[in-house]
Amino acid sequence: MQNISSKKWNLIFFALLICIAIAYNYQSILFQRPYSLHQWRQCDCLSIALNYYHGGMHFFSPVINWCGPNGDGKVSASESPIIYYTVARLWKIFGYHEFIYRLLILCISFTGLFFLYKLANLLLYDALLSIMLSLLLFASPIFAFYANNFLPDLPALCFTIIAWYYFVCFIKTSWRSNLRLSAFFFMLAGLTKLSAIIAFVPVLLLFPIEMMGWFKLNNGKKIFDSPLKQFRPFFFAIVIILLWTLHAINYNKRADIRVFSTQMFPIWQMNSMSIHNVFNSLFSFLLPQFYSVPALIIILAIFIALVALRKKVNRFMFYITICLLLGVLGYILLWFQVLDVHDYYLINLLVFVPCVLITFLHYLKNNYPVFFSSTKLKIIFGIFLGFNIYYTAFENRAKYPNDNSDYGVNSGHIVSQKNVDSWDWFHWHYNQTFRAYETIEDYNRNLGINQDDKVISIPDNSVNVSLYLMNQKGFTDYYYPTMGDLTRLKQYIVLGAKYLFVNDTSFLRKDWLKPYLVHQIGTYQNISVYNLQPHDILTEVLKGTKQSIRSDSSWMSQIRTKAMAKHISVDSMLTLDALWTLRNTKK
Repeated sequence: MQNISSKKWNLIFFALLICIAIAYNYQSILFQRPYSLHQWRQCDCLSIALNYYHGGMHFFSPVINWCGPNGDGKVSASESPIIYYTVARLWKIFGYHEFIYRLLILCISFTGLFFLYKLANLLLYDALLSIMLSLLLFASPIFAFYANNFLPDLPALCFTIIAWYYFVCFIKTSWRSNLRLSAFFFMLAGLTKLSAIIAFVPVLLLFPIEMMGWFKLNNGKKIFDSPLKQFRPFFFAIVIILLWTLHAINYNKRADIRVFSTQMFPIWQMNSMSIHNVFNSLFSFLLPQFYSVPALIIILAIFIALVALRKKVNRFMFYITICLLLGVLGYILLWFQVLDVHDYYLINLLVFVPCVLITFLHYLKNNYPVFFSSTKLKIIFGIFLGFNIYYTAFENRAKYPNDNSDYGVNSGHIVSQKNVDSWDWFHWHYNQTFRAYETIEDYNRNLGINQDDKVISIPDNSVNVSLYLMNQKGFTDYYYPTMGDLTRLKQYIVLGAKYLFVNDTSFLRKDWLKPYLVHQIGTYQNISVYNLQPHDILTEVLKGTKQSIRSDSSWMSQIRTKAMAKHISVDSMLTLDALWTLRNTKK
């Protein structure tokens, strides 16, 4: 095997990568609309890209389909919209196709895996083991699911891997170009997803460690011959990440919208019952998406072995492993509240797994070279890898429709029966409610509903799912948590909503909604469409606005003063103010 050239190993790597991708059903998923796990977040990402594409390429002013309390849809993602903006640029060139977005994420994901293979081979000098180690990351269910998806978390992880590759290249060659490339990709990772800086911290700490002379990690030699000068590209990266983060926080404060989080959700803000519930969800749902249970046990056992054998382990690698562990634990504590269902919050923690495995294999190489080079180790690793790919293939297929005919999915032998039943219900419910939104756009245009006409789509607790799928501006059930259903509906009409979409026929029997179901203009599969602009509906909304004004004593005092000045009745002045409020709020 040692006689095989590096180019042939590269071809072998990509051939295996494509075979695994086919096993995960990527060839079908690539052309599907946003679906399955965290469709809510998928549509949020797509919505930003779509509004760049339609509404102008204004990088610092991202907009979504959901119009929000201000009626303009202006929000700021917690991460820099580099991915969304790039996708919109590609759509400008090739046309609007969602598969282009998936393909971009997939290309970044495969590039990250390739650089992980190169990084491992740089340290282990064993191409086959390095390939298997990289493919083991692809055998993580959350990596496999989000590698062919729309979220920015996985590209951030891959940028981190690329950054680490160039940093190790710098250690081996002292070429400053490698150091600058490392800083650039760390910056790109932090901008794409702030949680990716977990893997950035160990590098930053190396500078004070060497400058203060606390201890040497590079076999007694210094890593940096000029620490202050070589820190400059990393300082620049930190400044750019901080500037974007401050911009996102301030932008959200000005808009008073919390669609995308720019805050932490620490464990110490929770009560004991909430902590218990999140722990249950973390261990029963999220961790099996991180890796299979046998894989988690083996990785934990390897880490414990490294700690026990630390005196024989490479100091630099052990330092990175411990730093990443502390980063992972700190991250879990700081964002513990969202670890009930948000598996994508774990994506950037995956960097810990290849670090542990590379460190352990490097230990075997130095202390047990015969076993390290043996066919036995490669067979053991191959079986372990094969099992995890098999497990992840069924996990991934269960999350999409038309794949449950697979024996491993349908029988519950690979995927738990509880998981199978849950996904079966999800697929059925989606077909009954939201599936029609995927193809309703042409029907809306035939009805005379323009893309920028604001609509109300219910029931939909998400921000953008139904709105994005039908390419429509408007509102859903999201936001206004203290308002009742009727009050919220009236508020949306005040903000300019012209049409009502109802995807659940049981809602048509709700008394509070019936006055708004008088002017039906169409039916598309399970979705009923109603016009909200006729005089009787606007009169009802005007009445509600006047009642709202009456409850504000300060406002009413101003109305009485203006009524006296204009020599008209208070009620007439109240009506004028209500009309002014409606007209100006719609704008």
